[in-house]
Amino acid sequence: MQRYILRRLLQLVPVLLLVTVATFALILLLPGDPAQAYLGETTVSETELEQVRHELGLDRAIPVQYGLWLWRILQGDFGRSIYSNEPVLSTIARRLPVTLQLGVAAYAIAVAIGLTAGVVSAVRRNSMADVGATVFSMLGVAIPNYWLGILLIFAFTLALRWLPASGFVSVFEDPMGALRHMALPAFALGTSAAAVNMRQTRSAVLEVLAQDYVVTARAKGLRERRVIWVHVLKNALLPVVTVMGLQISHLISGTVIVETMFAIPGMGRLTVFSIFQRDFLVVQGVVLMVALSVVLTNLVTDLLYAVLDPRIKYT
Repeated sequence: MQRYILRRLLQLVPVLLLVTVATFALILLLPGDPAQAYLGETTVSETELEQVRHELGLDRAIPVQYGLWLWRILQGDFGRSIYSNEPVLSTIARRLPVTLQLGVAAYAIAVAIGLTAGVVSAVRRNSMADVGATVFSMLGVAIPNYWLGILLIFAFTLALRWLPASGFVSVFEDPMGALRHMALPAFALGTSAAAVNMRQTRSAVLEVLAQDYVVTARAKGLRERRVIWVHVLKNALLPVVTVMGLQISHLISGTVIVETMFAIPGMGRLTVFSIFQRDFLVVQGVVLMVALSVVLTNLVTDLLYAVLDPRIKYT
């Protein structure tokens, strides 16, 4: 197992290098002069622009710029925000718990609804529950999260006045307040992932139900609930876990729209604000952190898959 983990970690090295190259290229793809964007809208002389270019290393060859930038990143120096003049890493660290709270809530909804609906749909095949779960999965995949968010705000905020449509409350300060503020954005973000989980779970459970060992377990007189939750679901989860791991990147990208729509001060809203302010160092830092989180999530998924399936060789 340790050898397998070490090999997977070594395979991450070229992937991480490609991630840093792609992130660094954001500066090169920006329209206009990065030095002018760094100085803002103020009118400056060419001498001042040259001085800023020298400070940022923009007057050097691109490989040298990349090497200096990567060295600063490895030291934890992401630069300073153009808008607030704060360290980029501190700005991201302040917004990260907000996005994590939203992401965890949305992921919990995706897993709970997806697994439950998928199992029920497979066990009660061709029943009304199966039809309802199938319709839910189709709507969940078809409806964009921003449109679903608008519908939720209209129904539960404007019409029923049950839940707030904006704002953020930390779960550590007020759990009930956090639940009320996270309900709508988390549901809007996690519904599509729940629909995908439901379809994958239903397909996997139906496949496992046809296996001989399930017939043997029923022949031994085991209760149907034990057959489903112990013998069937354990083996059906293997492909579902892979899909769930890949959904992390989908949820992270979805926070950009959902946080902006529900006025949640997380990394997604920070990204949108920084793009409009041409705060390219913050955008660069956020993109790098998100890319690294996706790469590490895929690593954890691979390791978890190997743990769940003993047939995988740790070589």
